[in-house]
Amino acid sequence: MSAQQVIAEIESLAKEEQLLVLDYVQRKALAEVPESFRRGMMQALSGEGVEMETALRETPPSRR
Repeated sequence: MSAQQVIAEIESLAKEEQLLVLDYVQRKALAEVPESFRRGMMQALSGEGVEMETALRETPPSRR
């Protein structure tokens, strides 16, 4: 089966089934990426963390 045929098959699926395929593909694609990197990317995307310039120039608040 060619990639074009697979894509056509996925497009013919119900939305819920398409989401299952998407989830599988994402997990497969991310298998090579270290968990620590994925966690950092999720933190960055959710707005956690600071800008690099701020991190390099300012003293971080103390942890208590």
